[in-house]
Amino acid sequence: MPPEYLLEVAKATIRATAYCFLITLGDTGQAHARLIQPFAPNEDLTIWFGTSLKSRKIRDIRQDSWVTLAFHDPADTTYVALVGSAQVEDDLNERLQRWREE
Repeated sequence: MPPEYLLEVAKATIRATAYCFLITLGDTGQAHARLIQPFAPNEDLTIWFGTSLKSRKIRDIRQDSWVTLAFHDPADTTYVALVGSAQVEDDLNERLQRWREE
């Protein structure tokens, strides 16, 4: 399969899901998985999500930026797992652009 096709299928699967699992590594090396509500992916597959800067997620990411995001679309029985580096956005204006009222 062409890589472009796989990327489009991955993006469609991600867009079809409301939630995904964010998996980080804690300070003891143990995996921490939690359900999050991400925003739709950017064209380059950047995934944004909001959380408190005081959360364990942020502490884990600051210690080890490698994370896994796992998406599942039961309607199509598809899933996508993304592994990559996460960054904490400290800029208030950037954070406010991605604020959800609910």
